Amino acid sequence: MGPREDAQAFFYRERGIMATIGRRAAVAQLPGGLRLPGTAAWLAWLGLHLVELLGVRNRASVLLHWTWHYLAWRPAAGLIPPAPGRG
Repeated sequence: MGPREDAQAFFYRERGIMATIGRRAAVAQLPGGLRLPGTAAWLAWLGLHLVELLGVRNRASVLLHWTWHYLAWRPAAGLIPPAPGRG
């Protein structure tokens, strides 16, 4: 089977390297060597993911979902219960 006549050539755009570490904490290295730490990198990560979504409705839905979870977040107590039998 040969290539389809209506197939488009694959095109890759370098977006950089990004990783979220936690709440408002991330690292990013964007094309051109620009490095972002902390909140700036976290916002860049959020923004890139929103931009890459297809459709305004999907973007609005994800943005609303993220906003709700950000505002309604409660930190955990940070307690680690003892293992059973070691109490």
